[in-house]
Parts: sequence; C-alpha cells; structure tokens
Amino acid sequence: ADIGAGGLRADAGGGAALVAAAERGHTHVVWQLLGWPETAPRADCLGGAALVLAAEAGHRDVVRALLESETAPRADCMDGRALVYAAEAGHGEVVTALLGWPVHPPPADVQDGRALVYAAEGGHEGVVRTLLGWGADAPPADVQDGRALVAAAERGHDAVVRTLLGWPECAPAADCQQGRALLAAAEHGHEAVVRTLLGWPEHAARADCWNGLALVWAAKGGHHGVVATLLGWPTHAARADCQGGAALVAAAREGHARVVELLLSWPGSAPAPGVRSGAALAAAAAGGHAAVVELLLAAQAWDAAALQDAAGQAADEPTAARLLRAAQV
Repeated sequence: ADIGAGGLRADAGGGAALVAAAERGHTHVVWQLLGWPETAPRADCLGGAALVLAAEAGHRDVVRALLESETAPRADCMDGRALVYAAEAGHGEVVTALLGWPVHPPPADVQDGRALVYAAEGGHEGVVRTLLGWGADAPPADVQDGRALVAAAERGHDAVVRTLLGWPECAPAADCQQGRALLAAAEHGHEAVVRTLLGWPEHAARADCWNGLALVWAAKGGHHGVVATLLGWPTHAARADCQGGAALVAAAREGHARVVELLLSWPGSAPAPGVRSGAALAAAAAGGHAAVVELLLAAQAWDAAALQDAAGQAADEPTAARLLRAAQV
C-alpha cells in the first residue's frame, strides 16, 4: 500500500508498522519505513520495542539496521531486554552483535545474570559460553547461587551443566542450594545429568540429599534409570526405604510397576510392602493399577483388615474383588 495515500503516515501508531516489520524480520520494509520522507518512524520508537522483538526472533539484519539508524535505540534499552530475549531463544549471532555494539552495549551480566540463566535453561551452550567469556562484565557461572545450573539440570541439558561446572572461574558447586540441581534432574528423569552431578570431582551432589527426596521424586515420575542410579551410587546412596517408604508409596500411586518392583527388591534397604499402614497398596488400588497391586500382594502376607481397607478404596470392581479374595485366604 502507498503509505502517503489517504493521509497514512509511516509513523502511525507511534511506529507500530516498524515494530511489526522488525518482529517478522522484513529488513527491506524496516529500511523503507525508516527512510520515508517526513513521517518516518524513529528506530527507537515505543522504547525500543522494534529492537527487542527483532532480537527475540533472531533477526540479526534487522537488529543491525535499527542500531545503525540515525534514531537508533540503545543496544541496552529496556534494561538489556533485547540481550535477555535473544539469549533465551539461543540466537547466538544476535547476542554477539548486541554485546559487541560500540555504543551502549548491554552488559553480559544484565539483570543479575538473567541472560545466562535463560540461555542455560534453553540448552544454548554456545550462548552460555559467549556470555561467560565476555570480558569484565561477564556473569559468574554460579550466578544467583547456581540458578543457571539448576535451570539447565531441570531441562536435562547435560552439556550446559558440564560447561557451568567446569568453568574456570566462579563455577557453581554441583551440590549448590543443598543439591537442588540433583532434585530437579531426578524429578524430570534426566539420568545423564544426575550422573554428572553425582560424579563431579568437587562438591558432588549426594544421592541421599534432602533425606532421599530425589529418589522419591524420581520414583513418582516412574524414572526407573534414575531410581536405580540413586540407589546404587557408590557413596551416600539413597535408601529405598527413605522417608518411611515414601518412594514406594509415590511409585505405587502413579502405577509405576517397574519402579515398585525395583524398590521392593533392593538389597539392604527395601521398604516393607505394608509400610505406612498399607498406604502403597491402598494407593495402587485407588489408582486402578492392577500390576502394582499384584506386586505388593506377592511381596508379603497381608492382614485381612489392610486388604479390606484397600478394597474399599479400589478404583474398579476387578481390583476390589481381587483384594477381597486375598483377604479371605
């Protein structure tokens, strides 16, 4: 459309057209709008929104076009939001362009290291390395008491976890925040990360941290490999009966038969099947998890009262009938 037709202005809406073109990566439209006679929008319109959205979408050429304009926004506008968003999305070329801009570049540790945390969370190892190695204002690898490490561990980004742990300066401890990275990795079933944290040469996380909570969360999620790793770790292994058998109850409630079987058979610390007054059996019955019910019934002799109680909570008739038959034996 002809911008001049019908009284239309290139800077209508405070520069909304420029922002939309920048967000979608239409470099030629951005240049056309910025060069329009008389009514051209400012490149820094709306507080630098065009730059922030172009950076978030990874449009390097648009970012450069805006920053090179006579009315350029500051590269660190909006408290460095362009850098944070580009890092979060893993746009390494945009991150480098912003950090290296000759005028008002955002510091690499902008917003207390938020760019690093978000890059780690997204698994963007290249961006993480760029930020950590960016001179005097680089964020420390242990920023916010290891928040970047915890974020990477939670998402299962083992390469990023290793980069952070092995960084030569200010590396986070593998057991930072009392082992929260291990808890996050175990909960989401990231076995490789769990092994990295447990086996790190310095300040390794303990498999039994938080009184075995990592085991409980892994069991609840049905993460058989993680459960086996925590139980079998050579030092400070988690006990299968930790927290009064909480892992068994959690696995039974969710119907994770393989995990239940592993816990019941673990040598030295296997929980009693009837732990917590038969809570595991009742939970399995309530969830309709017939395979888990059979495992628990086979693991010990049950008193009639516990079986009848579980039958009363059963989710379906076949499970209830099976428990009542067992009560009559």
